[in-house]
Amino acid sequence: MHWNDYFFFVEKIGSRYFIVAAIAFVLFYVVMKTAIGHKKIQARFPGKNDYAREISYSICTIAIFGLVPLLLIKNPLVVPHTLYYKNISDYGWFYFFAAFPLCSLFMTPIFTGRTG
Repeated sequence: MHWNDYFFFVEKIGSRYFIVAAIAFVLFYVVMKTAIGHKKIQARFPGKNDYAREISYSICTIAIFGLVPLLLIKNPLVVPHTLYYKNISDYGWFYFFAAFPLCSLFMTPIFTGRTG
């Protein structure tokens, strides 16, 4: 685990987050502002301080989320116990698209026998 690894994960997570957030902001607060403004929960639009606060919270969240892959993928104590793979060709495209939904399905209470 090195700082370069941490900054790599922060850059990947942060760039994806800010691209999605920028698209949502432009779409809902610029392009469709008047069309959907009456449907907002809070009638008041945010000010500059609100934007600055939300951006700073997002940066803090990205910094924290950058630790997760660092600790789970790059940690030498954890690596021997994980099944992380880098190439889709290792398991094929079906596994690539089916793994997450199947894991989510089998972790639901109906399949695990837990009810609460």
